[in-house]
Amino acid sequence: MTESESSQENNSRTDPLNEAHIEKDSRNWKDSKDLKDLKNSNGPTEEKKPENQGPRSGMARSRSLGSLVGGLGASLLGAMVRKPFQSQEQRAGFLESMWLKEAQRMVGKLGELKGAAMKLGQMLSLHEHILPPEAAKIMGQLQKAAPPIPFETIQEVMQKELGERLELVEKIDPEPFASASIGQVHRGVLKDGTEVVFKVQYPGVDRAVRQDIKQLRWMAGPMVNFMTGGSAGPIFDELEEVMIQELDYVQELKNLQEMQSILENETMRVVPAGFPELSSTRVLTMELAHGLSFEEALNPQVDQDLRDRWAQSFARTFAQGVFAHRFLHADPNAGNFAFRKDGSLVLFDFGCMKRVPFAISRGYGNLLRAIFSEEDERIPEILKEVGIHRADGRPVEVSLLKPHADLIRQVFGQDGFVFGEDKELYDRIFELSRQQWFDSLGIKFPREILFIHRTLAGYFGNFSRLKARGPWRTILLEALADADVEDGIQRQSVTAL
Repeated sequence: MTESESSQENNSRTDPLNEAHIEKDSRNWKDSKDLKDLKNSNGPTEEKKPENQGPRSGMARSRSLGSLVGGLGASLLGAMVRKPFQSQEQRAGFLESMWLKEAQRMVGKLGELKGAAMKLGQMLSLHEHILPPEAAKIMGQLQKAAPPIPFETIQEVMQKELGERLELVEKIDPEPFASASIGQVHRGVLKDGTEVVFKVQYPGVDRAVRQDIKQLRWMAGPMVNFMTGGSAGPIFDELEEVMIQELDYVQELKNLQEMQSILENETMRVVPAGFPELSSTRVLTMELAHGLSFEEALNPQVDQDLRDRWAQSFARTFAQGVFAHRFLHADPNAGNFAFRKDGSLVLFDFGCMKRVPFAISRGYGNLLRAIFSEEDERIPEILKEVGIHRADGRPVEVSLLKPHADLIRQVFGQDGFVFGEDKELYDRIFELSRQQWFDSLGIKFPREILFIHRTLAGYFGNFSRLKARGPWRTILLEALADADVEDGIQRQSVTAL
């Protein structure tokens, strides 16, 4: 290696904006598997068969989930019993201690279970604003890579799913590029030299997901009914529909292609190409898209202007997904994105996509307009039209909603808000959640908003870590204007707000 080559390599390792430094050169993969390794693989021999073949199944999952749900239910019941005998400060302290204990217990169990159980834990971890900081940090561990399964198991799945189509594959890296709740990603090279990634589903995870949902309906249904005014059925229906959809990689490929079409004129949001000829229900092949990981994007050497541009792309993805084209990328886990030095954002993982009903899109648009215009008295009726109201049909009290409207105005009511800068804001959000926790019990809501709110909460966390500044109000109003044009609805002009 020449001195210049050595210098170039060292720079690539230290410069956080050199996107190539996070990708291993496929020519230097250790123990890489070529086509014949895949085609001739009969899986691990009996004496070498790995113990970790994927998600737990059967009674083991039921016992683990039962322990988790039962423990959480007992803690919540304890909070309710103590409420009449505690001051507001005492209740807040008890809830903080309770969530810290539950978070520690959940992380150990859910990461091991994978499947829907881990996915639900990841969803909860994104709602860090309702958890004490210590509990949020513990739950955040679920956003990191799950324990991988052996490559021999991945080989078996690929051979079964793709068969002779593996003739198109030159080699595959046995080391996982990423691992998550329902699948694992490996890099590869096609015969024509194209670098790709193979997303391979854990064997048995489809059965585990269905079993988890069934068990959670039975175990947690009464508690969720109590907390939501009898909405447990629709909530679990929504969870099941989305999670079952995520198991179908053919559908994910269609989602990817639809997002490519939606963003075809975009330069700052990139969707990798998919390969239908190398995809199936349990294997999805996409082009390898280079970029920084989220942790690398947070490197102090990265210019803040870049972070702001990445966050603004996040915001446009959410706002346009809810209001304009009503097709929302609903998994805000930062591992589903890559960050490029030109300010563009690469979107991965199109399994969790939500079609936003027109009534909800329009209702939330009206809600934003009322909040920005400080017409808080309109908010309860707007929410009722969307389907958010008390269990007996009464609108939610404006006194309960106004503090939330004030927070929305503070963050999104004007351009230039800096996420992560105002520490007191996050304290107020957490304190408001604690104060209103009991008063919020029994509020019904449509199942379709579950993943909309999950996505917004996740982006809120991403923005805070990026310490992002942006024209948030303008981004929202532009998306509302695009929706007006697309739907042919005559609404008041954006400039009047």
